[in-house]
Amino acid sequence: MNFANSTYLFALLGFLIPIAIHLWNKKEAKVIKVGSIQFVPTQDSNQSKSIQLNEVFLLLLRCLILGIISFLMAGLIIKENKVSKNIALVDPRVLQDDRVQSALDSMMDRYEIRLMIDNLPVYDPEEEVEQASQNLWALANDINKLNSDSIIIFSNQTLADTRGKRPEINKVVNIISIDPLETKRYLAAAYQLTDRFVLFYGSSDGFSTTYTKQVVAELPDKVVIDDNEVKLKDQLTGMPLKRLDTLEVAMVYEDEFLKDKTILDAQIRGIAEYTGFPIKVTAQKGKELTSEFDWLIWLTEAEIPDAQAKSISIKKDEFKPLLYEGIDDRSYHLNSRLNYDNVLANDLSNKLMELFYELPVDANDQRIISSSQLNPVKNVNIETLQAQNKAGNQYWLWVLLFLVLVFERFVSMKKAL
Repeated sequence: MNFANSTYLFALLGFLIPIAIHLWNKKEAKVIKVGSIQFVPTQDSNQSKSIQLNEVFLLLLRCLILGIISFLMAGLIIKENKVSKNIALVDPRVLQDDRVQSALDSMMDRYEIRLMIDNLPVYDPEEEVEQASQNLWALANDINKLNSDSIIIFSNQTLADTRGKRPEINKVVNIISIDPLETKRYLAAAYQLTDRFVLFYGSSDGFSTTYTKQVVAELPDKVVIDDNEVKLKDQLTGMPLKRLDTLEVAMVYEDEFLKDKTILDAQIRGIAEYTGFPIKVTAQKGKELTSEFDWLIWLTEAEIPDAQAKSISIKKDEFKPLLYEGIDDRSYHLNSRLNYDNVLANDLSNKLMELFYELPVDANDQRIISSSQLNPVKNVNIETLQAQNKAGNQYWLWVLLFLVLVFERFVSMKKAL
């Protein structure tokens, strides 16, 4: 039992009022000596006509009324006696970390240890655990079902693990992010062109991920191909070797959009120079498409024609980023006319590069999300839990107050008769 506003318990000092009146009325009546009461008319005393506060039972009832009112003002909360467990969730990828093992050893007696995979199974040190982990946000429903108000999470959640909408959790969650101790180096992507290979190497730790590019005529000794997968010799997993042809881009524009066309043309040529991938841009006026292409950039007011290729057109929407996806994965839109300011501010060249090619993937990205960013949204149940408990407990207090008031009036009136 506790109180939401314990300061109001000072109202219990109101007990002194009926007690003081009771003690005051118990003083002996003043005696007046008379020779004879033969001619004194008979009448009820003032004390018998007033509310008899000197009655002990009425005194207790009135003190009870004041006590109930005080508890209502203080917000009495009576919690149900539910057995709530201390639970710790552990990302399987950090189970072998000495820091985590040391923490778990000290918590075994006081906490129930569960794994951050589907259905949150209880961790058994004797069983082998796969390294694969589930997205913390995807486990929100399972976490909400746990019989615990407070949960500790040892997490290795990376940027790649936090895709999608931030969930709501009705538990108090304390997330401990485990930073990797070693820098991971890997082959992030490999492309084969007609006469050369373009390789992207990644280097990632808990704070940053960087990529370097290498263009070679033949694959270096440290890079191996196994079952059509290319990887470093000491790398466990690889990726397919992508064979690239010239990317055909058709750009249709009107004179009104000449500046937009110039900016986009410069962006695409910059991508070709940076990646080393061949890109052919065909610019034309008018609405008739005269060649085959992989991408269509439509810079006119006219309606874009149906085409098998992917397309980029201008469709203003102030609530969207500069370059955003349309109703399907083949159409993309620019939310405004282009200028040098919004192109630089929105990093348009990288966005285009992501659309044109599958550049270095983030499967090996070890950048760890800070606990403040990883925290899910607090469900409204957390904020209103005390209010709900308070309302639920005060309901019967209001009923009790009403019954006691009615009973007190009945006893008082009966005594007055």
